[in-house]
Amino acid sequence: MLVLGDTWKEERSKARKSNSKALYKGLIVNKLTLKSPQNHHNAGRWKNKKLLDIMAIRVTFLLLISTTIAFSQIKLSGEFCSYTLGEGNVTCISFKPNNQFDYQISGCLGISKIGNGTYILKKQILKLVFANNKQKSKSQFRIVNGESQKETATLEFITTDSNSLYLPAWVIRDSDSKIFQPLSNEANIIIKQVKKNENYQITQIGYEKIKLKLDNKCNKKIFVSIYPMPPSIISNKILKYRLLDINENEFSIGKNITDKYKRMRLK
Repeated sequence: MLVLGDTWKEERSKARKSNSKALYKGLIVNKLTLKSPQNHHNAGRWKNKKLLDIMAIRVTFLLLISTTIAFSQIKLSGEFCSYTLGEGNVTCISFKPNNQFDYQISGCLGISKIGNGTYILKKQILKLVFANNKQKSKSQFRIVNGESQKETATLEFITTDSNSLYLPAWVIRDSDSKIFQPLSNEANIIIKQVKKNENYQITQIGYEKIKLKLDNKCNKKIFVSIYPMPPSIISNKILKYRLLDINENEFSIGKNITDKYKRMRLK
């Protein structure tokens, strides 16, 4: 049983002298509470709750360690592609030896984006570090000079595709944004150039754009071979994903069906 000291008695005396019933009753209640055996029961319950909290922390810690070990033991290998709904885009990541990867996004119109680099998998975080790659054009052109001219030169553009078949295209003059096009099927584009130097763009929908700078010193024939527009390259970029679920056959980066990646079978 707890015993109150002189401090409580002094406070009780002050309460009586000041005729403060509320203060006096409060002191009496505190004294009874301290003496009550219910206090020992509450202390026991508090002790049990503390033990349960300590056990819960230990279990959580053990689960965290086991999850970390499980993730550290999994190694990604092969090609994983995302689920798609309807005609949506599909993202594929090919995990290669020495932590290298290839990245590709494709849809109903073909491949739209590509990239490669180094990947890091650590504590449920997948980091894709893309290499610094530049877009390379496959289109080619060849210029054949003709007779010399003093003021006005005639430029003739002959445009074909990658298979050397005729391809109608447009030629845009940068100085006045004027567009030149063939007058009939399989006709070449002929331009009269007056200025000393002019910049031109040869373009067609879905194909690469070619830029040329030409002078008016002589007549010219410009043979242009235009290739289809290649996929855009993801360069010098970092993508991070938190993996919610992972095993050797699939992993997930979100809760939606399109956030799941499944391992593709070898052909």
